[in-house]
Amino acid sequence: QDNEAYDRDRLLAGAQDCDALVVTSSNKMTADIIRDLPDSVRIIATVSVGYEHVDVEAARAKGLIVTNTPDVLTEATSDIGMLLLLAAARRAAEGNRSILDSTWQGSVLDFKLGVDLANKKLGILGMGRIGQALAHRAAAFGMEIHYHNRNRIEPDREAYAGNARYHADADSLLGISQFLSIHSPL
Repeated sequence: QDNEAYDRDRLLAGAQDCDALVVTSSNKMTADIIRDLPDSVRIIATVSVGYEHVDVEAARAKGLIVTNTPDVLTEATSDIGMLLLLAAARRAAEGNRSILDSTWQGSVLDFKLGVDLANKKLGILGMGRIGQALAHRAAAFGMEIHYHNRNRIEPDREAYAGNARYHADADSLLGISQFLSIHSPL
């Protein structure tokens, strides 16, 4: 309830008489914590895509089920990706700093305008759910979408992702990208 990650002792105390633990990536579910969980706990449910913070082997050895939420953050993460693309293109951090430092020059035509995203090439390294969702958003801004992935995605997914163009190797993708977004585990 207090939005702070529980330390080991607090987590174990809070797990008493519980059937399930709902954790985030901030809760490191190590082998020793899992070993010391009360026998009432039957499942560890992480509200994250990844589950690298849970020692799955230790959970399995204790007979616990481990679940994750693989698609819970796709839209939010791709929204943030688009926010960062816009901020980089339009030099938002510099403009904000100028306002805060009282050095903003008003309507000077070439002062920190940045560049349009339209007709720029966005390279996406890793075209899973989040990469595809970002590509879909970026295409709406007129960006040309290019990607590299271990495998080419299905044609209907390429169409959804702004008629994305596949590059069989990362070097080819990097060579044409004017903006680059990396989508990979960890």
